[in-house]
Amino acid sequence: MNLIIPVYLAAIALAALAVGWAASLARKSGERPYRVYFYFVIVNVLVGLTGILFRYLPARIDSSAAGLGSTMAGFLIFPLMAAFSFLVVDLQLSVADREFPKLLKQIYAGYWGLLFIGFLAAEFRWMAHKDMRLTDLLMPFFDAAIVVSGLGSALYVFIMARSSPDQRDRRFIRLLSGYFIASFLVFGILYFGIIRFGSGRNTLAHSLFGFAYLLPPLIWLGGRLKETRTASLTRVAGAGDVLDRWLEANGLSPREGQIVARVLQGKTNKAIEQELFIGRRTVESHLYSIYRKLGVKNRLQLARLAAAETERDRV
Repeated sequence: MNLIIPVYLAAIALAALAVGWAASLARKSGERPYRVYFYFVIVNVLVGLTGILFRYLPARIDSSAAGLGSTMAGFLIFPLMAAFSFLVVDLQLSVADREFPKLLKQIYAGYWGLLFIGFLAAEFRWMAHKDMRLTDLLMPFFDAAIVVSGLGSALYVFIMARSSPDQRDRRFIRLLSGYFIASFLVFGILYFGIIRFGSGRNTLAHSLFGFAYLLPPLIWLGGRLKETRTASLTRVAGAGDVLDRWLEANGLSPREGQIVARVLQGKTNKAIEQELFIGRRTVESHLYSIYRKLGVKNRLQLARLAAAETERDRV
């Protein structure tokens, strides 16, 4: 009992730190990996806090409330974990600049839809007859979906990183995907009960690990965003004419050139919208066209390429 309040306060502090940090990075960057990671953090935090609030605390305060708490947690956590398994794949693919295949989305919807029907039937059997057999039968499929989606997508991206032409990008992709491989191995150990912490404390261990493991990727994503914003005009300052000729030679329109200039100044999509009086989708459409014409996939690659071109021109 003495640990409940400090542990829960620590969980809230970790959750607030992760959410605030992820939101800040997503707002500053405007790029897909940062946005997806923000959603991923939100879902992780909701899962963890729900587990502690409705499973761990009721069991510690009043054993008679534990059953009701677990039922409420189940109804809340199920859709959150379905979203989690989707987002972890989307996150891995976004880091490697790959789209989420439509067929895989349909497979996800079908699998989780069937699991949800089974989950409703299992909850009804428990409430009506106190029968946990269907729940026990379905839980391995639930846990496997979480662990396999995380491990599978991380392994896939780790292997596919070799196709990136930029060595620094390869290192970054492998750093993140390798970290998630290790994280989901730990999740597998916790979910499948290879290591147990005693009644009720498995939930606490899952939840606290589910907050703490979010922080290292935020450090790495923050470092990447900082590099993106500092690798640009620190080396290309005063090279406006050189950049203009280079962009024109690659078939960029004047409007695309204006957007490139602002990207190289470290400005976010939101700032570009406001300065050029255009909509968010227009900015994103122009950026897609710019990346395609220049053969890059993100702001960081664009900044590096621009710096390299201006340095080559000076030489």
